[in-house]
Amino acid sequence: MRHMMMVQRELRVIPKGWQHPDHKGLFPAERFPSTPEALAKWCEDYEEPEGPDQASYMPSVAGLAPEQTEIMAYETVSEGGPISPAFPNSPEGRMQLVKWLAENEDIMGQQVDGETWAAILFTDALALSDVHTGAIEIEG
Repeated sequence: MRHMMMVQRELRVIPKGWQHPDHKGLFPAERFPSTPEALAKWCEDYEEPEGPDQASYMPSVAGLAPEQTEIMAYETVSEGGPISPAFPNSPEGRMQLVKWLAENEDIMGQQVDGETWAAILFTDALALSDVHTGAIEIEG
């Protein structure tokens, strides 16, 4: 019997020059309840009378041009923390990011090539890791 675990990594777009606070996970800005309806649902779901603290969310990039933003890879096991430095939000920056990850980051102790990192970050494919061997499988 095989036991597989979802690889919880994602690409996040950040304002150019923004620094993620040290030792603090932040939820992506798009998860912030930005409409009255979404805020009411959040308060109901979390049984809280007040909305969430804006400081617990990353800054929004809404309205920014791609050249005003950068990309980073994040782990998403909880709120999420960065696992890479920022790279330009461009095709070249995407290539630099997957190259950097292939050379500097692992998943459950296994080195992963750039093609696999690209599938994890830039497609809707599901990435699974075998908990016994660490082998990564891409589905979809």
